[in-house]
Amino acid sequence: MSGSVGKREIVQRARCPFCGFAVERPADYHDGGSMPRGVCSCGAVYVCDVTGHNLGSALLIALESASGKTMDAALDVVAEVDYQDQVLERYDDQSHLVVPGGALEGRRIRGALFFLRLKERQICDQAGKAGGSDLKDYAVHRQGSKRVFVPKSFGKEDVAALVASYDTERVERLAREDKRILRDLQRLLYTGDELMRLRASDMIGRAAAIIAETEPGFVANLLQRLLSSVADSAASSWGALDAIGSIIAHRTDLYARYTQFFFDFIKDEVLAPNVLRVLCGIVAVDKDVLGSQAVPFFVRMLSSENPSIRGYAARILGFLDVSSCREHLVRIRDDKDVLEVYVEGFLKRVTVGDLAGEALGDRIDT
Repeated sequence: MSGSVGKREIVQRARCPFCGFAVERPADYHDGGSMPRGVCSCGAVYVCDVTGHNLGSALLIALESASGKTMDAALDVVAEVDYQDQVLERYDDQSHLVVPGGALEGRRIRGALFFLRLKERQICDQAGKAGGSDLKDYAVHRQGSKRVFVPKSFGKEDVAALVASYDTERVERLAREDKRILRDLQRLLYTGDELMRLRASDMIGRAAAIIAETEPGFVANLLQRLLSSVADSAASSWGALDAIGSIIAHRTDLYARYTQFFFDFIKDEVLAPNVLRVLCGIVAVDKDVLGSQAVPFFVRMLSSENPSIRGYAARILGFLDVSSCREHLVRIRDDKDVLEVYVEGFLKRVTVGDLAGEALGDRIDT
């Protein structure tokens, strides 16, 4: 029994020493080089040295290939800090097998497969990119034989923290990976903190613009639900109004038609200031959404008793057609009543006269 086993040639499939999965035969001769290479599904690069004596050259080829850098730049990385390496000895390039006994079919097997894998941060920088995401936003998961980068799990508390710090960049990155960010942002639309509510609305528009690149219908459904919530309970839906406006403002090419609903909501005295604030945000990026024919409508609002209505109406007119309403704006240029306007994550106190002057071409610090 033991004698028959001894006569058999023991061979093994070539497997990645990092993930344990079988690898394909190396066949890519990078830049016309003499050593073929391959890439494991876990991200490790492997290079075949048929002699087993040129592992230094195999290392350099693997570093250059894995890092995407030139040979000189690749030498700047540090073993065990930037990468790990392993060697499969006694590799037969003809059969693509590992032969522990060192002999197969009368041939001496001296070859080696040199494996190199970048550390997690290097892998994310090189292979993930993911819109420039930092590794702290991502977890590494295995799907079968593949290692994939996915967003780390986040909850409503995490999203609230991003909104509170006005971290628009992180929110936009998460939106590219997981559309449920919109759900967690929506929770903040009904908070009693006005600035938090406005920032959440702002970020819903930013996130929705990204999601709409691939799923415009999903965002359209969100718009319809938000519109319904305003219609059903106007007094408690101020955040929903701002979110609707932010979505439209960030993608007027897709959702400008929803602006028409604001002219129904503006008839509500409670909602009117908020509707005008929303319209300001939309016409600031695309005045054609309303057009100059809407000028008389907003001119009438310059006579409102509510300073917020006067101020926002003046600002809208500044984006539309000042030439046809200049005299009306001049009349309120000295209006000292105060309101707060939302500008890029912050609330700023200004006067109605400030906004009228801005519409006329004066510069104010916002």
